[in-house]
Amino acid sequence: MQHWWGAGESWLFEDFAERLEAMSDGRIVIEQLVPDGGLVPTGELHHALQSGVLDIAFDSGVLWTDIMPVCSVEFLTGLLSDNVEMFWVLYNEDWAYKELLQILRREYREVEGVQYIAPHSNDMATLWLTEPISKLEDLKGRKLWIDPITSQCLAPTGFVNSVIPPEELYTSLASGILEGVIWCGAACGWDMGWHEVTSYYLEKPRMQPNSISVYTMSAEKWDALPDDLKAIIRAAAWENARFVRTHYAFHEKERLNVMVKDYGMNVLDLPDEEVDKYRRWQVEVLDELMEVDDTSRQAGLIVKEWLKAYGRI
Repeated sequence: MQHWWGAGESWLFEDFAERLEAMSDGRIVIEQLVPDGGLVPTGELHHALQSGVLDIAFDSGVLWTDIMPVCSVEFLTGLLSDNVEMFWVLYNEDWAYKELLQILRREYREVEGVQYIAPHSNDMATLWLTEPISKLEDLKGRKLWIDPITSQCLAPTGFVNSVIPPEELYTSLASGILEGVIWCGAACGWDMGWHEVTSYYLEKPRMQPNSISVYTMSAEKWDALPDDLKAIIRAAAWENARFVRTHYAFHEKERLNVMVKDYGMNVLDLPDEEVDKYRRWQVEVLDELMEVDDTSRQAGLIVKEWLKAYGRI
């Protein structure tokens, strides 16, 4: 199994492997956990599943938005959810919005030939800055590194989006080439060293309350499994998602406290009107994404029903 995170996070997936083996009474065994690029480049994960190089992959729809535009809608749901509970309601297998999972599974299978097993909400993401802001428009002209979907949501601020390779982000922040980055919360950010090269941590609004990844297998291998093993794999994936999210939620507060106390990190909370503004921008992006193709429109309609239920629109 290959995951699209670095080697330092491999231990988080040991939980998934252990659950699979225990729940299946040894009928499923993951022999090797491989970090990002360990066997194949991240962009070749689905081909590796189809060819048998990999049996299971942990990847993200954000990697495939050019091929499957509906994955942009999927990624946006991580920004639209206020908390992980709201997120899990949307992706519950048996709840009112289960058709969203059905759409995603159909798209992964028909376009990429892989089985979408289960979604995975892990870390959260926020904005790390070298200089403070008091409103979102203060980002105008600032050089930031932001993922494509969040970039669309923040486009009204007039920030300047950077294309610096991820491996150069730390030095770019340290040298002043970059003035901010949206990449994970305090737990993962501690490992990245963002507290060493930035001074401001935007806690409100949270730029991305839930980052979304997904467990996948080749469609052929999935279809060959008996129903009980399919159920076990899905159950293990869901439980691993909760385990990983709990890990990050705990260390989020722990690491942020250390950053504030020992490194002088400043926590920024913008006024409620700024939070509402950012939420409006997110919904406007959802409307734009729904125009891309019919599948994105179908998914977007479900997401809007979910947002209505929570009083967001």
